[in-house]
Amino acid sequence: MREKMLGQRAEVKRILCRMIQADQIDDGIDLIEGEVLDSFGIVNLIVELEQHFGVSIPGDKVNAENFRRIDSILRLLEGLQEP
Repeated sequence: MREKMLGQRAEVKRILCRMIQADQIDDGIDLIEGEVLDSFGIVNLIVELEQHFGVSIPGDKVNAENFRRIDSILRLLEGLQEP
C-alpha cells in the first residue's frame, strides 16, 4: 500500500509540474495559498487526475481542502479508487 501511495505521489507531482511548467514541487506547499492552483487550475487538475488514475471525481468532492496539498489530493484519490 505504501509503495502505491509513493507511486501516486510521484505521479501527482509530475502532473502538477507539467501543468505549472516547473521542474519540481515541494510536498508541503499549500497549492492554493501558494498560487500554484486557482479555480481554473483545479478544474484542469481534475481532468488530468481522472484520466491518469481512471477515477471520477464527483462534484461534492471538488473543494479547496481536497486540492490544497499533495497529501489531500492523495487522500481524495485513495478514497475514490477501488480496493
